[in-house]
Amino acid sequence: MYNKIKEIFYGTDSRSKLVSKNVILSFAIKGFSLLLGFIKIPIFLTYLDVNKYGIWLTISSIVLWVSHFDFGIGHGLRNKFSIALAHGDEQKGRYLVSCAYIYLSLIFLGVLVIGLPLIWIADWNMILNTQLVSNDELKASVALVFVVFVVRFVAGLIMSVLRADQRPALADSYSPIASVISLVIVYLLSFTTGNSLFYACLAIALPDSVILILVNIYFFRGRYKSYAPSFKFLKKEYFNDIFNLGLKFFIIQLAGIVTMSSSNIIIAQTISPAEVTVFNIARQYYTMPFMFFAIILLPYWSAFTQAYTKGEFQWIQTSMRRLLLMGLVFIGSLAVLFVFENIAIRLWVGDGIQINTGLAISLMVFNCFMILFSPYTHFINGI
Repeated sequence: MYNKIKEIFYGTDSRSKLVSKNVILSFAIKGFSLLLGFIKIPIFLTYLDVNKYGIWLTISSIVLWVSHFDFGIGHGLRNKFSIALAHGDEQKGRYLVSCAYIYLSLIFLGVLVIGLPLIWIADWNMILNTQLVSNDELKASVALVFVVFVVRFVAGLIMSVLRADQRPALADSYSPIASVISLVIVYLLSFTTGNSLFYACLAIALPDSVILILVNIYFFRGRYKSYAPSFKFLKKEYFNDIFNLGLKFFIIQLAGIVTMSSSNIIIAQTISPAEVTVFNIARQYYTMPFMFFAIILLPYWSAFTQAYTKGEFQWIQTSMRRLLLMGLVFIGSLAVLFVFENIAIRLWVGDGIQINTGLAISLMVFNCFMILFSPYTHFINGI
């Protein structure tokens, strides 16, 4: 019965089997990540209060805005490198990887030079609408998170390489390790220091970047040694190849920033940082079905790229029908979450958080659309 179900949802050809393997591994990894996501909020709230945790979320949202200004180079590399792999063109693959790493490093070096002085002269008490933390501590916290996020985005190109090679489960396996380290550090801080926003930012943001740097060293000395970035393989035409495609993804990223990241800033300004916490807890709760569906979708992006490159359109059509069928199942699970919302939220974070019914319904509708559109989005992105 298990094999029959797998055949219905994934098929029996080699590409489908690889997708199936990645989905199963991704479910285990993402399931663990989701569990960590639920565990970390009570632990962070134990160290930071509701207001300071809201400030952290808002700071990370602002920095994420800047970090997305990579002009889509990561996504451009993913598609172009996947095509190079499909054609077995190792030399082109190394040119693409070298250009992506070096040019993105130069872009973010410029961002650092411009951004750090601006951070230091800004009035963060006014920007974040809070007097609970001194302006000096806010400046130091924002500067720290900014630098760490910049390093993370350059080092994160290794994830594009892994996903292009149809290894998304492996790419996603390192973030939970960083999350565990962050949780342990924050937990220890709760016994050794007061609720310092700066120390919290250090504990939450730094492990992810350190892990990514180590992952880069491991793979470019091992499996992807022949693709390791080097100035010898820096050619402008290959960067233009990535950049022209990446610019289209950059437009998509800007839309994503506006819809997903601006919410925290708007809520902090118009209501209070405490309500940022309530909104993010509600969003995380009602986004669960889409998060699980996204795990299934993850291997399909680069699989669509390679199938389209090789003209295997029947596989694409069959895969789309399966994805839409699975999407309907996840949409139905949103109603279950709504019914058990009060019990689930109380068990998760206690009685201090109450979710407005209007907010809950809005998030349900939003995630319905996300689930319905996402198979088409992954196909279009892949080709």
